[in-house]
Amino acid sequence: MRISNSFYIIILTLCFFLSFVAKAKENSYLWKKLVNLAPENAEKLKAIGGEQGLINFLKKYKDAPCGNCGQAGRKIFGGRTIDEMLENYVEAAHTFRNRPDLWKKIEEGALSSNAAMREGTQHMLSTFKKNPKKYTPENIEHIDMKFGKALDDICPNCRYDVKFREGQKPLFEEFKSYNSETWSKIANDKGFIKQFESYLQEVNKLEDLAYMINSNKANINEVKQAFKELFKKEADNLFRFPEEGGLGLEKIRKLFGRDIKNTSDFLDKAEDINNPIYNFIKTN
Repeated sequence: MRISNSFYIIILTLCFFLSFVAKAKENSYLWKKLVNLAPENAEKLKAIGGEQGLINFLKKYKDAPCGNCGQAGRKIFGGRTIDEMLENYVEAAHTFRNRPDLWKKIEEGALSSNAAMREGTQHMLSTFKKNPKKYTPENIEHIDMKFGKALDDICPNCRYDVKFREGQKPLFEEFKSYNSETWSKIANDKGFIKQFESYLQEVNKLEDLAYMINSNKANINEVKQAFKELFKKEADNLFRFPEEGGLGLEKIRKLFGRDIKNTSDFLDKAEDINNPIYNFIKTN
């Protein structure tokens, strides 16, 4: 069940009177009005912590645009309004209400003090909402966890966004809500490269990995071009023996094609951004 329109009428009011809402724990007039106008949402609202949960959310998103505010609000949220982001948040809370391990990670990201972290989490939650049959508590094993200790030599602090249970395709998803400029710099971003290498080490087939990009901030060909530059720059490192920190020829052939015999073959594939080696890049 989607959150009703009457809910958003009140939310827009709350956006303009946030200072008043901050006192809602003592004076819950607006909260009661919200629930009275949209009683069917009361159960879902409990999942975010009820009245206090709403207050916590609004405090973190007071700089976000709202549906009828014109150009007001920060642009970092990728064109999303507070209406949409609250719906994403409530729907996720309700969906994962019986998986507190997953909800805790989502809540931490959505209420982070870092605006980029909040926006990235909202990118993930928007994708969840578009495909609810895929992103179920039963299908997801972990959210925002470190890779296994076996990969500590590559990147001891690298984390993945979503790991699905065995048998799901893909097995891992990484959500990146970068704009075009940020994507253009990934070939020189050591942290990005190490995380990507960790994913490549973790999966046995390229179809087990998906990078979910935000198509409102960058188009897929720009992202493919960015990975092309990364492949060109890192090819020699990827071909190093595993004990030297690389993937090794056999793993590269397993991921990118059995016809690859050397670095030159790999770079020939990478030159064409329509080659299947870029199929792990997905739009939301």
